[in-house]
Amino acid sequence: MLVKFLARWAQQTDLFIRDQQIVPKPSLWRYMENTDKNYYEVVHENVMRDLHLANLRKANKYLVASEVLTDTLAKQGYDTKFLPPMFTEKLGQLRKIGPVLDYCLVGHMREGKNVELVIEAFIELYKRGSKAKITFYGGSEERLAELQNQYDLPPTIHFKGIVNEVPYHLHQCYLSASYTELFANACVEALNQGLLALLSDVEIAHRFYAS
Repeated sequence: MLVKFLARWAQQTDLFIRDQQIVPKPSLWRYMENTDKNYYEVVHENVMRDLHLANLRKANKYLVASEVLTDTLAKQGYDTKFLPPMFTEKLGQLRKIGPVLDYCLVGHMREGKNVELVIEAFIELYKRGSKAKITFYGGSEERLAELQNQYDLPPTIHFKGIVNEVPYHLHQCYLSASYTELFANACVEALNQGLLALLSDVEIAHRFYAS
């Protein structure tokens, strides 16, 4: 249906961007190549973890959400351009921070974010008498209920759920224990607000920002 629609309505001046590069679409690929359309697919996960499952093609053009991965894939022979998935509108201000006791974690709270490790760490800190606290932003109601039922949470751990805008300015440090990050949008936002960052030592985004 999509190819039939494009065959009727698409113009040579149009730009086509497909988000899910991992799902094969042979008929769409053939159409874009046979009609010489300006077509890109977006890479926004670390495909280098298993390149064989990424369904990348040398015939395609890719917009990649990481400077590091853009260069890595280009060296493998892929046609890549870096496209940051977000940007900051103004430079952040330097802040004097310390002692660091107020943390935030921002994300969808699913497995890849490794939030259980963070919760268990702050439970242990509370047991040892620390005043360190953390606020979690994001996550579905079902996921948050699952986490809250899984632990006996101390008063230093708070879940805010999905918010229109994360109030980074209320916190001192952005924390991420993610298993992998490609661009780390929330980290960029937090750094722009002048927060410190305590990050997992993972490939691409976190190591790149540290350098």
